[in-house]
Amino acid sequence: MSVSQRKIADMLGIAPSTVSRALRAEGNISPETRRMIQEAAMELGYSLPNAPRRTPLEHVLVVFLSKWSAEFFGAAVLGMSAFGGEHGIRITAPGRGEHLSPENLLPALTGTETCQAVIIGLGSGDKLPVAELKQIEAAGVTVVLLNRHEGCHLSAVTIDDYAAGETAARHLYSLGHRRLACVSWPDTYVCFHKRVAGFQNGCRALGIYDPSLFVILNDFKGPLYTDGESRLDHFFTRPDPPTAIFTVSDMVAHEVINIARRHGRDVPDDLAVIGFDNTELAEHLGLTTFDFRRFELGRQAIKLAKELYDGEVEPPVHITLPPTLVCRNTTKRRPSS
Repeated sequence: MSVSQRKIADMLGIAPSTVSRALRAEGNISPETRRMIQEAAMELGYSLPNAPRRTPLEHVLVVFLSKWSAEFFGAAVLGMSAFGGEHGIRITAPGRGEHLSPENLLPALTGTETCQAVIIGLGSGDKLPVAELKQIEAAGVTVVLLNRHEGCHLSAVTIDDYAAGETAARHLYSLGHRRLACVSWPDTYVCFHKRVAGFQNGCRALGIYDPSLFVILNDFKGPLYTDGESRLDHFFTRPDPPTAIFTVSDMVAHEVINIARRHGRDVPDDLAVIGFDNTELAEHLGLTTFDFRRFELGRQAIKLAKELYDGEVEPPVHITLPPTLVCRNTTKRRPSS
């Protein structure tokens, strides 16, 4: 390390290695930091090297950390491929259902052909391998997370779960419903917690929030939920039952509809139900639900990877897409009393 570079580092209060990488145009350094180092170097009379221009982004690796995410985000890979085809970017993606464990992520990336950027898709319950991701970034590879952001200073593209909850409350209110309930999986999944929080605050803003109509079920064990059936039965035996229920997934919505019908409630005449994910199950049930916009998520993820790689934006960047409400046969306007 030359004395001049060390003086630059001391002047800016940063690591000498950061100065060296910035002046050699290496590593994942933000455009603002790189600009600040170059200005300081010129001020001190340091002779800037003629660093070669970074090669264009040509190869992006796509990795999923669970079987669920690999299957669920197949349409996201199509969105990445569409954008990649328009910009001359090659996408290397796994086959349907193929995935890596978080422990195998770093060895797999270092053992494959060199890639310039990696997009990592995660499910709600997947472990976020922060240490491994930081090592990948330190090696100069651009990293973008798909469907996860919380607890990590990395760029990501996610669905706006909170906005979906608010939208569900407003939509059901607009249909004439005033007794709004919410059924969720365990709120250890941050995305579910955000959906419930959005719905809860939406109900508060509308002046119709009733905490007794918010239920969190135990983990999903099969066609029915452990203890979930008895808790949902209470909805339909109380003197003031809900007339509409927002659920955090299409599978939960399916169970809500089954239990409501066992109590003689017609959907949607007696009860409106909204799900989340817009899976094949939702289409089969004719379920009103929120579409995850997987194709657009994938397209935005690779677009962000390109912008980060080219230095057009400074990391970390978090992009959220509002999910689209798909209205089908489980919601309708409530007749006036």
